[in-house]
Amino acid sequence: MTAPWALDRTLRSRFECKYLVSEGLAQEVRRYASPYLEVDYFASQHQSRCYPVHSLYLDGPAHELYQTTLKGLKNRFKLRIRGYDARPESPLFAEVKRRSDRVIRKRRALISRPMARAMLRGEAMPEGSPDGGLDFAEFRSLSARIAARPAVYVSYLREAYEAAGPEPVRLTLDRGLRNAPAGGAAPFDFDRQAWAPTPCDQVILELKYTDACPRWVEGLVQTFQLDRCSVAKYVLCLERSFERFPFAAAFHG
Repeated sequence: MTAPWALDRTLRSRFECKYLVSEGLAQEVRRYASPYLEVDYFASQHQSRCYPVHSLYLDGPAHELYQTTLKGLKNRFKLRIRGYDARPESPLFAEVKRRSDRVIRKRRALISRPMARAMLRGEAMPEGSPDGGLDFAEFRSLSARIAARPAVYVSYLREAYEAAGPEPVRLTLDRGLRNAPAGGAAPFDFDRQAWAPTPCDQVILELKYTDACPRWVEGLVQTFQLDRCSVAKYVLCLERSFERFPFAAAFHG
């Protein structure tokens, strides 16, 4: 099966706009956008047209990256290790997501689960592991700079659509946001984590495009009078985890 990172044509540098919408409005947005978009390949492999996304977010000892989001700094980054299922043979993706004002730049390196676990333990990469290239080198460099450690697991179901061609666009609808403590079951054993709902009654709509905003996207936003907002899944899930495990929040903060 083709990996989803290879299918997101807006992956490396893009504008990203987020909105909170009702389920009914999400369905209207889907209908409006259907002439311009197709279900992305990975989502099309699921009968529900939704696939799970699981991420382990990393942060510094005092949750410095969390703080940069709370302060609304225009230049900031996040570190996460993402997977799409619990199979031990499935790869993971070490990601650096940078924000420079409204522009998102994302670097992503495919790594094995043994590589990811060794990195978390501060050990050398397993013998025979690929070097991961420049993207993995940047991830490790930033992790070392802030003394990064596991902060929280984030999970949700993603419904995704995309348009190719000269104006690539990606539209996603995320539901079922959940959190789990980072110190639970074995790292990246997603099925065994202590998941709990993260309160978010609405659907998280994201519109991602490169360069100029296509006219039909502008029309969609105007038609439904969408109000752009800040929806940081990491922040929502970390704060919910703090509520569930206040001792851990006090220990790290």
